Amino acid sequence: MKLYVVMLAILLAVGCTKNPVAAPVPGTINTFDAFAARSIGDAQAAIIGVKTWEICSDKGFPPTVTFDGQTFACDASQTPFPAAGRKYLFLAENLYNTALAAAQSYHAGVTSDTTALSQAITQLGIAVGDMLTNTGRSK
Repeated sequence: MKLYVVMLAILLAVGCTKNPVAAPVPGTINTFDAFAARSIGDAQAAIIGVKTWEICSDKGFPPTVTFDGQTFACDASQTPFPAAGRKYLFLAENLYNTALAAAQSYHAGVTSDTTALSQAITQLGIAVGDMLTNTGRSK
């Protein structure tokens, strides 16, 4: 009986192991397309945060600023945007546009070149990291 209980416990433990579940991205065509969508979406969020800070700072921290057709709240308790950080923001924005165009082409079936899209996403990730580091947002 004791052996039976041990075997049952082992079987249950093995059967209950957690397998990581990737949340599906609606509308994606495959796992790589979903990865690209998540990566580019995360980069976009970081860029919007830094760009909001930059524009709010330039305008003296009004309650809100509008760009790209959307309105964003300013945080008047923030420090002025560092002038040296602008080149990193602009580079991240340019590489975001490049990666987005590559991802849209892949998603639409215009290209099946995963290497070019992977490189674009990698360059974007590096640029976003540099932007966050050089504006003091990586803390």
